[in-house]
Amino acid sequence: MKHKFKKWLICVDFKQRSPRVGGSKVAKSGGNRINMKRFLGLSMVALVCAVFACKDERNEPLPPEPPIEVLPPPELSITVDEADKSLVFASEAGDKTISVSTNGEVGTAASKAWCIPTTTVNADKSVSVRIAVSKNVAPVKRTATVTLTTKRTVTDDTTVTVDSMSVVIAVEQDDNYDPNVLTWLIKDRSEAEKIGTIMPLTLPNISGLYISNRTDEYINSVGKFLNMYHAHIVKTENPDYPYFIYFFGWAVSECNPGHSGCDAIFLARGKNLDRWEFYSGDESGTPTWTDQMTPKLWKPIITADLSQGYDNWHNGDPSVVYKDGKFFMAYSAYGTDNDMVLGGNDGDLACIMGAESTDGIHWTKSDYPILIWEAEIGKNEPLAGDNADFNSSTPYYGLYHRPSVMYDTEAQCWKMWFDYLSGGALCMGYAENRGDPMVFADWMVIQGDDTPALRQFPNPEVVKIKGKYYAYGDPPAQWFGAQSEHFGSAGWPSRQLVEAQSDDGINWRVTGFVEPDDDTQANHVPTLYYEDGILYLLYATQKGNRGYSGFKSQGNKYYNEATYDFRYFAIRFKVRFLDEQIANGVIY
Repeated sequence: MKHKFKKWLICVDFKQRSPRVGGSKVAKSGGNRINMKRFLGLSMVALVCAVFACKDERNEPLPPEPPIEVLPPPELSITVDEADKSLVFASEAGDKTISVSTNGEVGTAASKAWCIPTTTVNADKSVSVRIAVSKNVAPVKRTATVTLTTKRTVTDDTTVTVDSMSVVIAVEQDDNYDPNVLTWLIKDRSEAEKIGTIMPLTLPNISGLYISNRTDEYINSVGKFLNMYHAHIVKTENPDYPYFIYFFGWAVSECNPGHSGCDAIFLARGKNLDRWEFYSGDESGTPTWTDQMTPKLWKPIITADLSQGYDNWHNGDPSVVYKDGKFFMAYSAYGTDNDMVLGGNDGDLACIMGAESTDGIHWTKSDYPILIWEAEIGKNEPLAGDNADFNSSTPYYGLYHRPSVMYDTEAQCWKMWFDYLSGGALCMGYAENRGDPMVFADWMVIQGDDTPALRQFPNPEVVKIKGKYYAYGDPPAQWFGAQSEHFGSAGWPSRQLVEAQSDDGINWRVTGFVEPDDDTQANHVPTLYYEDGILYLLYATQKGNRGYSGFKSQGNKYYNEATYDFRYFAIRFKVRFLDEQIANGVIY
């Protein structure tokens, strides 16, 4: 409301904007900060003086006050986006900013996992804050306090700041705990307003985009091993055998007896992508190969370094780039940590190592991990339970693992995606390197800690094809809204192959999922290879409950945790005629 008295103007707006909780306003004029309560008090004095023709001791009128306009906080609308069902706070147009902080809970554990905000400044200078909900299948309630601070700049350079407009938001499931029906609740003080029901979008089933070349003889597969997975294809300049495929695990017996450490990395070569010859050693000084699917003949090319606490147990997840006549590999390493005892007083240690080679067979490892969350060195990670050195006040963002590395010729830099633990979820992180890929100091983590590239996206693999990035992981597919009668909703079978796409490798959208093969409950650990318009999706098939009567009668929907075998019995690939699909508009 405006009141005009004599020769000066006082503009006071007492209207409250909802939602709003507490906080004192501070006005600024002419560079001096004025406490809002004091200002309002002085304004009331001025109002009384105006009514009673107030004068000083000499009975002369007081000099006029300079014009002051106290503006209300910018309007904030609250809506639910119909496209992705995220909560959106939007301001009116004008010169202003909105900053946001959140503090959320998932169940009883403090976490930001479900309410990471993103802020957008629009062309008309309006601002929107988007809070996306993670569609977790766990039947829990989620709450968070979102604090929005707005600042408006007026034409005469006078600013009005409104401190800490706190809004308590919550997501609640319906009474039947349907994992796919969630409701936003906005709580202003003791009031609660239901503003929208979140029906997660159904994640498209893109299985039909792929053709499987699998036969009963597994012509396009590697098999008959104990437990091997993560097959990564690299094309070389060798005219006779242009393809190398790297994979890892246990060939014949658990932990590869006779070789250092436990998991080890193996190699095969191919004239094409259908048949492979496996590296079987070079005791004579010349590499030897076998075309027999006989794992006891195979020899690893990279094994654990028993002298290093970050590399003395597990070597796996090879991701290889062939560039300028040399091979570069990023691989997962796991070790004992400083005490050199697996599961000892300081827990264990995970990291990503680098290695170089001139022939793709004999490798030199990096002197130190090329990517590691150094805060966990010498400390117990959350997997240690009550003995962990990390808690809600000291969050854990480690367990760097499963690299997917490329050299981006357009950006002239190395890029690497990886998974790590954040807020109890295995997330996809992202790092860049414009120097030496073998040097830790040259790598910079761009997306990590509590701001991942994708939350709940383990085992990420990324390729760049004609300017677009494609990623595959094996998260719980229903977490992203996948619905299928061909896989389970709990345990290992809930994890399936999921695709995401990005225009820049940083901002991602999840675009579809691929069902498991009919003889397994789960396909996991994807890798990608692109050539001549065809995208090859490689994956490992899990043993699970195969051979049990429940699986025989119910198929891959069946799940029995007690008898489930986590090991993988085959490595396969499917093909997708990507260029043709894009040209014909068959794209998600």
